[in-house]
Amino acid sequence: MPYCSKCGVETDFGVYECPLCNYPIPKDLADKKEKKILFPKAINVHSEKVAERKKGAFFIISTTLISIMLLLSFIDYSLSYNLTWSKYSSISMFSIIIYTFVFLGFGKTFLMSLNICFFNTLAMLLMFDRVDITMSWSLIFGLPIVLLLYLTIILSYFIIKNLPSKGVNIAGIVLGAITVFCLILDIIITFNIFNTPKITWSLGILASVGPLSIGLILLHYKMPEKMEIYLKKKFHL
Repeated sequence: MPYCSKCGVETDFGVYECPLCNYPIPKDLADKKEKKILFPKAINVHSEKVAERKKGAFFIISTTLISIMLLLSFIDYSLSYNLTWSKYSSISMFSIIIYTFVFLGFGKTFLMSLNICFFNTLAMLLMFDRVDITMSWSLIFGLPIVLLLYLTIILSYFIIKNLPSKGVNIAGIVLGAITVFCLILDIIITFNIFNTPKITWSLGILASVGPLSIGLILLHYKMPEKMEIYLKKKFHL
């Protein structure tokens, strides 16, 4: 409401002179009308509720796993006055806590979540191997395979992300990445077992999945426009 700046009396809109002291009221103040808010501003609290539920779920899961881990360690020490088999359960449960942290969406980006999973998996394998005192299989099998999987996922991610157009070519790239992963995995395994890199079981995957991967990629770029629109609607691409 407009008001007189001299005596403070409130006036109606459109009144340019104070009815009490006849002091002039500025035109911009007299003509200014308050905006009526018909509806309250909508506030989306769903995301906040989901975040709170995730925090609660993570707290319950992590607390439960830590309690089980301490209980198993206590039982192991009570039986043999030493920590033996409980080391494996402790490592597993600690890794599950970190995986739960990632899968509940606390990683801010996909790359951050991927990096956390990579280092967590690598650390878990190294610690499993370290329990046996001598570091053996984790260095010749665990490290190369986990690193290969990490590089396969991250390269596929950047290739798909930078595609000018997306469609069935995404499925082709994923299948191609799986094929390459299996080929290199086969070489790693045979090299460490027979001291000679060989391609054995991965030939079957190459023969079956490889042509399908190439076919999907070619289909995307040679596909009629109507069929491409239909498939995008069908599969929500």
